[in-house]
Amino acid sequence: MNLNKKNEIDYQIKELTFQLEEIKKTKGCIYQKKCGIYFLQTSKDQITSNLKDDISNKNKELEGFKEFTTKNNTTKNNTTNNSKFKPNVPNKQKK
Repeated sequence: MNLNKKNEIDYQIKELTFQLEEIKKTKGCIYQKKCGIYFLQTSKDQITSNLKDDISNKNKELEGFKEFTTKNNTTKNNTTNNSKFKPNVPNKQKK
């Protein structure tokens, strides 16, 4: 993953959170688009539950991204430090 992927996940979380807030405010029928077709949703609870699950999954994905970058940075730092190590070995003398 890269920084663009992290930004994309952040954006998706914000969009889902916005949708959740809008649904909570809505009074009346709600239509949800699935596979290009709009379906009438009879229960707001089901929609809010689905959105909360989606937000939770995106947050887990974001946490995974943070863990990956932390592990990656640690590996890079260790490699960099190891490459600076020069052993103090005397040169072989010719006979």
